[in-house]
Amino acid sequence: MSQAEIERFAAAIRETPELAESYGAAADLPELAARLRADGYDVGDDEIAETASRLAEGPDIGRLHEERPDGELSDGELDRVSGGLKQRPTPALLLNMIRF
Repeated sequence: MSQAEIERFAAAIRETPELAESYGAAADLPELAARLRADGYDVGDDEIAETASRLAEGPDIGRLHEERPDGELSDGELDRVSGGLKQRPTPALLLNMIRF
């Protein structure tokens, strides 16, 4: 899933929270990818799995320090770092990570 598609998808679920609930009900990542393709997103099963894994790794602290001189993390970034998130990516987890 390209960065542009992630951003377009994130904007859509922020604007319409019902979409996030609908997509979050997908049984697994391939089903989520199929639903996204049906709604016009350019995403493959492998891409959605890679995106979920990459997002689950958490923020790159070094990059954040360079981009934010104050060193502040968003609530979502802080949750991922402090909890040591190591979960199997699910549609609901992916949607929560994309929203932040």
